[in-house]
Amino acid sequence: MGDTVFMRGEIIRLKPPSRLAINTVVATNWQQAPPLPFINKKRVWHNILIAERIFAEYISEKEKQPFISISEYIQYLGLNTPRCIYSLPEQLVENIGRGKGLTPSGDDFLLGVLAVLSYVREAHPDAATTYQRFQIQVPRDISKTTDISAHYLTLALSQHFSKPVQWLVYYLFTATDRLTIETAITTNLLIGSSSGADTIAGIVYCINKLLLS
Repeated sequence: MGDTVFMRGEIIRLKPPSRLAINTVVATNWQQAPPLPFINKKRVWHNILIAERIFAEYISEKEKQPFISISEYIQYLGLNTPRCIYSLPEQLVENIGRGKGLTPSGDDFLLGVLAVLSYVREAHPDAATTYQRFQIQVPRDISKTTDISAHYLTLALSQHFSKPVQWLVYYLFTATDRLTIETAITTNLLIGSSSGADTIAGIVYCINKLLLS
């Protein structure tokens, strides 16, 4: 925040002694995931089971303790989650700023929740209403977290998410084979130290509460 930058010939450079340069000439737009025309609950349920198994294996090895579900991992993080996401979504906002790092676990988890609500809002009326409630509440608590995490949350409230996140959500609703889900999960798990895992936890939690509970 507040660093001086220079731009010449579509190359962005930071003020010395930093050697960072960003070449915008080679930048490309992310391919957006297609819209969701309808929800096949049976397919979603099957894909979530696959995702949970892959996630549990990864996080058990990483944390050196056994996890059999994403729900256990959420408890391990110490996050607040309502029994019904429709009735009290504001409880999830209490997680903002909770955890360590540039993007705390509570924020990454909330990003996953917002990614699902944003994606299914056209196919699921309750999701649209819940997403709107987050758009009201999150800005009130956003000062509790880091600058970079607040930036990501602000983008999420405008339905902007990273390519790996949005495509994982898409595949959990539409994929018909394990390999596709495994590839998408693995790609997200490689993001940051735990940011990818925490975001996946939010995605799976939200799908479970939205459709499968």
